[in-house]
Amino acid sequence: MHVGKSGEPWFTLNIRYPKDDIVIDISSAYLPLSENKIAIISIDTQALPTNLVGQIYGDRNYEEFLAAYTLPQILESYGLPDEVFFTADIYEYEKDAPDFFEIRLLYLDKGIFARYTMPAELVGDVYKFCPANSFVDLDLIANGLDEDYQELLLRLGDTWRGFFPPSPFHKKPEEAIGMTIEEFHESLNSFPSLCLESPQAIWPGR
Repeated sequence: MHVGKSGEPWFTLNIRYPKDDIVIDISSAYLPLSENKIAIISIDTQALPTNLVGQIYGDRNYEEFLAAYTLPQILESYGLPDEVFFTADIYEYEKDAPDFFEIRLLYLDKGIFARYTMPAELVGDVYKFCPANSFVDLDLIANGLDEDYQELLLRLGDTWRGFFPPSPFHKKPEEAIGMTIEEFHESLNSFPSLCLESPQAIWPGR
């Protein structure tokens, strides 16, 4: 158990599943709302080498183990998201630090917040990143709360999960990749291995 920023106790469980030369790490947590109701279930995943140093993206075992939660599968299963945001972690002042992109999906009526994190490569003047090589994190939020999802996440201090204050690091797909949400949804459904590109000029360094 750990206590979140707002003082509420989160109950946590970590599972490490060894498979061939990797370890699939799944961290789960839940926040009780009352004795018989849960407010949030949170699941974070990654693939690690057997020495647990670093991360491995695009591993076949990871993809098979979490096949139901890949970005194309979530889009196919739940349809068009209410919101899609792209987030850049670009460390231009640390040349040896890896750059990453996050794609966040919000299904507000279902209480589903999905975040996909993937490495980005600068090719010329664009960043290239591939959702097929991403880790997935999920948050499931109960229906019937006294406050809406964003208010709850803001109160908990977990704004990185689903709440999007104005920021140059959070962009909608039209600006980030030149697609509407509908075009993004259709493209990933039709081509699950599709890699995306975003202009370097629109992303500030950290």
